Parts: sequence; C-alpha cells; structure tokens
Amino acid sequence: MPFDKKNWRGCIQDRDKSYDTSDYTYNKNRTSTLYPAVEQCPSSERNLAIVQPLTTNFNSLRNAVDDMKAAGNTNVTIGIAWGMSLLSSKAPYTQGSTATGRGATQKYLIVLTDGENTQNRFSSRTSDVDARTKLACAEAKAMGTIFTIRVIDGDAGLLRACASDETNYFDVESASEMTPVFRAIANEIAQLRIAM
Repeated sequence: MPFDKKNWRGCIQDRDKSYDTSDYTYNKNRTSTLYPAVEQCPSSERNLAIVQPLTTNFNSLRNAVDDMKAAGNTNVTIGIAWGMSLLSSKAPYTQGSTATGRGATQKYLIVLTDGENTQNRFSSRTSDVDARTKLACAEAKAMGTIFTIRVIDGDAGLLRACASDETNYFDVESASEMTPVFRAIANEIAQLRIAM
C-alpha cells in the first residue's frame, strides 16, 4: 500500500555512491543522485531528531539539540553529507550562502561523534565506511572550515585528518569538557580578520 507523503515519518538514507560523499545537486531524472527514502525507519531509529535547516532561531535549535537521542549505528559520512547540504544553497536545503570569492560568507562545519563508523547503506565493515567518510571530509574541506569532536569513542586518526587543521580536532573524554570545546570553536569562528 502506498504511503501518504503528508504523514510520512520515514528516514532518508545515504545517496548512491559517489553522490553519498558530496553536495552534488540531485536530479529527479537521475535516480542515483536522489536521497533514497524508506517508509518506515528501523524501530531503533524512529525517534531520531529531524534535520534542522540553517536558522537564527536559537531557541528552536536548542530544543532540537535537547531532543536528540542516540540510537542505531554510527555513520559519520551521512552526517557530513547533510552538513554540506545545509551549508550550500542547493536543494533540498537552500538557506546556505551562494556568495563565492573574496568577501564571501565563511562556512563552518562541526562534526561530532561518539563512535566508530559501523554501518552505511552499502557496508557494515568499518574500513569501507571510513573510506566513504574520508571522501566526504575532502569535499567538506573544499566548502569551508571543518572542526571535528571525538566524544569518548571513535577513530581519532580519521577525525583528526577530517578537521581542516589539527588544531580544529578535539578529543573529549567527558560531557563536562563539551562547553569549553564549543566555546573554543566559537572564539575561533568569531575572530575578526582584517586584510589590507
């Protein structure tokens, strides 16, 4: 039985290779570029937070973060891919800046994980999933500045290499360290640079 799109509460999965690691504009006539949808999320993932578009409504963002619950397996690649989508001006999210060149809006992506890559749509071998993450990191670096945060668990080498600079990688061993890490990132982003 077909599902009603208005009431759809399914999940979006990784796009087909090689579109799963980039912000390539999707083409409705080219299936491999589409974001595949599944009608029913796996039961362990039904309460995952919905991706939020870029916004200045900080209360909405705080509520979304507070509502997040860990579930399912870890797939850093898809997080980076959606991060790129949010930062760009291409559909499905179009709030990102279109400006390029001198004076363009700087783009920043913070990648936070508490686990090793364990599964994507194509494999449950960590080495295979890591290979996709490396490709996504390279694409994201071309878009802007990447900060990575490893919380207790995860591949430190992979995350360190994914960061734009080694100083943009943070290794967090307890929740109490999160506030200083985000403060350091905010200070880095907020630095005013004047070029003559």
